[in-house]
Amino acid sequence: MKTLKTLSSILLVCCFFISVFALLGIQVEASSQDSVFVFERKRVGYIYFTEERNKDDATGTYVYYVEASGQPYGSYFSVWSQGVNETTNDSGIIYKGQQRKISQYVYEKGKRVCNLGISPRIHDIGRVHGLWSPDSVGSYPYCNLP
Repeated sequence: MKTLKTLSSILLVCCFFISVFALLGIQVEASSQDSVFVFERKRVGYIYFTEERNKDDATGTYVYYVEASGQPYGSYFSVWSQGVNETTNDSGIIYKGQQRKISQYVYEKGKRVCNLGISPRIHDIGRVHGLWSPDSVGSYPYCNLP
């Protein structure tokens, strides 16, 4: 009987916290929150990957390419999941200062995690950094659609 009361109390407390989070609109880990990426001295012909993040819906992946030191020609951006490139048309080109979405099929293929791949386009890069999120909430143009 005492164990039943303890379990009921724990369940009640859990329900309370879930209700509070729902009412306040708090997301424990939102996949539309921006993460920073920073890479130093990267070479043409290599793909550099961000950390893996959760993918929660079928929206495009958001990228804001803040800095591209020594790279006026943009970089290739792609979205990968479990070691597979899921990007429409393999990649898209984004230039310094641009905010874009990348069309990809991670969520549609039943996968729920992804990471961003970045590859210098023509010249080696001294430093690149920017922001990205697996899911997009903005109305930015796509970088990889015909």
